[in-house]
Amino acid sequence: MQTGISPQFITAIGLNNKEVLELFEFYAPDETVFEPANAIKTYAKTNVYWQGQLYTRHVVSRSSAKRYLERDTNNCTVSFGAHSEEMVRFITSYRVEGMWLQIRRVCRSVPNESTIIFGGRCGKPDSGGGSITAKQEIGGGAQIPARKLVFQCPLEFKGEACLGGQAITAKSAAYQAASSCNKSSKQCSSDYLNFDNFAAIRFIPVTGNFTVSVVELRKSFFGRLFGRKKTRQVSASWSSVSDANQDAVIPEVAGVTQVEFLPLMHADTGVNVKTLQAAADGEIDGIFNVAQKDKQYLPNLINYHAALGKYGSSGQPDSTLFTGAGKFSGTAWVEFEVTGSNPADANDSSPQNIGFVRGRVVPLPNPAGEWTQRGWTDVGPVLLRFYLNQLGRHPLSQFDNESFLQAFIDCNEPVIDDTGFDQAILPTQTTGGLDFKAFALALGF
Repeated sequence: MQTGISPQFITAIGLNNKEVLELFEFYAPDETVFEPANAIKTYAKTNVYWQGQLYTRHVVSRSSAKRYLERDTNNCTVSFGAHSEEMVRFITSYRVEGMWLQIRRVCRSVPNESTIIFGGRCGKPDSGGGSITAKQEIGGGAQIPARKLVFQCPLEFKGEACLGGQAITAKSAAYQAASSCNKSSKQCSSDYLNFDNFAAIRFIPVTGNFTVSVVELRKSFFGRLFGRKKTRQVSASWSSVSDANQDAVIPEVAGVTQVEFLPLMHADTGVNVKTLQAAADGEIDGIFNVAQKDKQYLPNLINYHAALGKYGSSGQPDSTLFTGAGKFSGTAWVEFEVTGSNPADANDSSPQNIGFVRGRVVPLPNPAGEWTQRGWTDVGPVLLRFYLNQLGRHPLSQFDNESFLQAFIDCNEPVIDDTGFDQAILPTQTTGGLDFKAFALALGF
């Protein structure tokens, strides 16, 4: 939804005369600011300048922008005409599939305003028929949870997560010069020096020894006769074990919810069992009330550490208990030890663990209404804005941020509860008495 359009403009475009034009703008797949100056190609049905940008006469016609309410996708086909030389140049010079197409309606008599009537991603061009079809991508077919355990890095090379929140100038010369990545830890660490942001689940075995007390009969005649025993200390070895399963998904948490953690690796070291488990995908605000539920282990958590899913180069710590495993950039995890079932062997499995997760950390508005802050929220529309942008790849520039801002303000106002029985739980920016209560969502995927 667009805002700020004047009544004069609405009246003018409704006249449907020669003053009203449609402009066709093609943008790079990763573009986020959909302004004419950022477009790769700008076309129209007649040569025209708008906002200082030339739109050349190459589009012949377009289909109606179809709109569906069910599974079918909204789409629009733009025709360049049969055997269009411009279209041949376009599709041979650029990879058109995946580009954004935006159709803008303007009026010559009101030159500083426009309205967007369609936006979507381009499919493969029809070179024979001279047309390009774009499909609307609200949500982008995204699935939640979005991320499975994988052993090759899933990140887009030089994307935000691969950069780890850093500017590309902070990377090595080899990283800056490269145009592709084979997703291996070797290339990431040795060639590009970017292993802090490596996001695959990497298992590096750790080993050690533990001492076991063995009770046995004495070998002498009287020892055997009278059943005399002696205790002897024996050294035994242990090794870590990978628990990662490629069919498993890392939990996605929005709001506050209890989560069963996903085992990544463990090691029975004799007396204690070490474990490292994924708590959530992406950056979260906190992990609380962690507990293990297997009765064969004591409920004690020894050497507990947690990571909140930050990028590796933005503060995510390395695993302490599993040396060499890395930071697991972008994954929130916990690791600790519990007392095992039998100190004389190293055969225990990873314990089952649960905890409360508060997430995600998403863009939030500052007091001026600008989306420059980051933090946790349970406001549904704000979470929807984040997921449509991050997982659905819907550009922020096409959101009605004023409506999202108003939803954020409305949902953070305390609700009056005059029963006198409920405990007051207030947002941090609110001060109130005992009659106020704010309700938190519990969303876990």
